[in-house]
Amino acid sequence: GLRGLAGAGFSRMNAVVVAQTTQGLATYAEEAYGAKKAQDRGVVIGFDARENSDHFAKVAAGVFASRGWNVELMSDLCPTPLLASAVSQRDRAVGVMVTASHNPREYNGYKVYWGNGCQTM
Repeated sequence: GLRGLAGAGFSRMNAVVVAQTTQGLATYAEEAYGAKKAQDRGVVIGFDARENSDHFAKVAAGVFASRGWNVELMSDLCPTPLLASAVSQRDRAVGVMVTASHNPREYNGYKVYWGNGCQTM
């Protein structure tokens, strides 16, 4: 996953970094599972109350959707353990949680979960 100060630039958390990371994750999952299987199993995406978490989650959802993935975007704030559980319970290929957990409020992050609900990357 990723974690960093929110702001402009490649070393910060922003929509460009989220989109590029999501492209990479989708490509990796398609190679690991097979493209059709990954797209059909899909992704579940959650976000917390940090500034721009909901926006970053929508950016990630848009990238997956543009590649033909089944996308489930949580409709409201989501605790990280709930997202991890949803990945395995709903048999998704991957999950993404936009949060920086216990880090200062100026930070945001992007956590990746594999189909078994375990954090990866």
